[in-house]
Amino acid sequence: QEGRKLFVRAIAAQIKARAAEPMNPTYLQFLGNHYGNLARICIAMNDHATALTNALELPKLYPGSWKAYHDAATLIAECIPMAERDSTFTPQQQEQTAESYARQTVELLRQSIASGYKDVPRIKAEKAFAPLLSRPDFQALLE
Repeated sequence: QEGRKLFVRAIAAQIKARAAEPMNPTYLQFLGNHYGNLARICIAMNDHATALTNALELPKLYPGSWKAYHDAATLIAECIPMAERDSTFTPQQQEQTAESYARQTVELLRQSIASGYKDVPRIKAEKAFAPLLSRPDFQALLE
């Protein structure tokens, strides 16, 4: 919990720093790192909704970057199993949320490939994307 609070504060500080110096690449890099790390902490805490929110910041920070799209897709894919077993949701909500995460993951992977990601066969082997293996849209993406 303490680590999470620290990353939230770090993000707020980095946003202020970027507002003062928007072209500073170090501030951009640190902000991206903080969003990614906060998403990972939220995944470890089974907080898939907050993980999703933070993961989606990566492509906003780095539009056109295959790595940002791929990293966000990886983080969101890790949220799919959490949504499927979220005991605070009804079975219908579990299914709808997991489906939403899966669609977002596939779209982010599509954007990653369109932005220059070259190792498409590797995607199928990545553990985070295992929940997508049976999806037709995921299979089509890998062809």
